[in-house]
Amino acid sequence: MPVERVKSYKEGIHYYMDGERVVFTALFHIQRGQCCGSGCKHCPYDPKHTKGKVVLAKKSLKFEIMRIEDIQKQLEEMQKIDFNSMSPEQLQTIIDQLLNYTEDAETQLNEDIKQIQTDDTKDS
Repeated sequence: MPVERVKSYKEGIHYYMDGERVVFTALFHIQRGQCCGSGCKHCPYDPKHTKGKVVLAKKSLKFEIMRIEDIQKQLEEMQKIDFNSMSPEQLQTIIDQLLNYTEDAETQLNEDIKQIQTDDTKDS
């Protein structure tokens, strides 16, 4: 796939370059929603490389359940807040907390991707 088509994805999260080749990560494939059957290196589906499969291999399930409870809890807390009555400083504090939460989630995601890539290397 030409690099131009992956500009909306993040290098190192959704794909990485192997020389001139674009290699998609397990996360990319999970977000795609089903196996393409092309023999992808990081195919997260079970069985691997079977076009149309949507069942994730056990090691890939953490992407689907990653922090769902935390996200739900954050959303519940956010729904209780009356933003109209807050000062700009209070709003900034909430924005900072959300940014920190997002950065923490992205860091965890990157660690999970590296672990799966390490596991895939061991499996090959």
